[in-house]
Amino acid sequence: MIMVENALEKLSDRRQNNFNLIRLLAAIGVIITHSYAVLGQPESDLLAKATNGILSFSRLGVYVFFIISGFLIAQSLERSKTIVSFYWKRFLRIFPALVVAIVVTVFVLGSIMTTLSLSDYFKNPGTYRYLGGMTLYRITYKLPGVFADNLRPNTVNGSLWTLPYEWTCYVVLSFFVFLIKKKKKAVFLLFFFLVLIVRITWGDHLSDKIIPILYLNALHMINYSLFFFSGVLSFVFKDHLRFSPWYALIGVVIIYLGSRSFWGIYALYCILAYLVLYLAIVRMPLKKFFLERDYSYGMYIFVFPIQQVLSQFFSTSLNVASLALLAIICTAPLAVLSWHFVEKPALKLK
Repeated sequence: MIMVENALEKLSDRRQNNFNLIRLLAAIGVIITHSYAVLGQPESDLLAKATNGILSFSRLGVYVFFIISGFLIAQSLERSKTIVSFYWKRFLRIFPALVVAIVVTVFVLGSIMTTLSLSDYFKNPGTYRYLGGMTLYRITYKLPGVFADNLRPNTVNGSLWTLPYEWTCYVVLSFFVFLIKKKKKAVFLLFFFLVLIVRITWGDHLSDKIIPILYLNALHMINYSLFFFSGVLSFVFKDHLRFSPWYALIGVVIIYLGSRSFWGIYALYCILAYLVLYLAIVRMPLKKFFLERDYSYGMYIFVFPIQQVLSQFFSTSLNVASLALLAIICTAPLAVLSWHFVEKPALKLK
């Protein structure tokens, strides 16, 4: 069992934990499963088969993103001197790279890949409607004449849809600012279980409901909120956590058994955060390299258009594995450039 003080030190210090590496692996998981969608195939990766569809590499990757975000954003909120400084830090992490990705997609990728003339492309209102994605809550996925005949048609960047859910979680958490600074742990536990009760009781009735103004799916919002706030709970109760490989193994077994029944998703809500934090403090290969480098966000927001380009030109000669591998190789330089020339410089403005 890992000593509590040592574990807390690692979790609280980005120079000691594995969060950057875990997020990169999560992004790669998303790429693997999205390769099925881009090739017009049902998402049936190995993890989906092993868990009866409760998990896939992409679902696991996104859940991990939300858990780590919950932990780190709660930490950021506690450390922020004002709510304005909290939002400024969150803005700097999300929006600069997103703006670059959308602008490059519209004015570079779109102008190259469109089947329309450049004049018609830039006269089309849909071209500029895509720029609304920079607000997060007006994300569109179609550009005129771009990827219209692909196996996954008219979807330029299918990865962006989770970002407004994540930002909304930040906003919800910000209302707890005084509670998190005063360490009112019971309130967070109560909130988590209230949302969980809503998921259990009304989840099936919310799958087609849209949250007004935000235009977000209600069931998705509840689902991702539970993973996000499981990360928040992990932060507020971090001094009570005990990390052991045996506990982690038991957690994996429970999730696997749950995948054979209706309660599998609920096991994920309650257990997955522990497994993520356990991995964050154990020895992992390449840990030192990624301590000061977070390429996960760049991989996540740039890769889907790359996959679509590869699909358009080589779909008949690509399978899922080769598409995923090529997409990772082609996107990695963009993620590196994004981190060193966009994301990292922006974060210095904190």
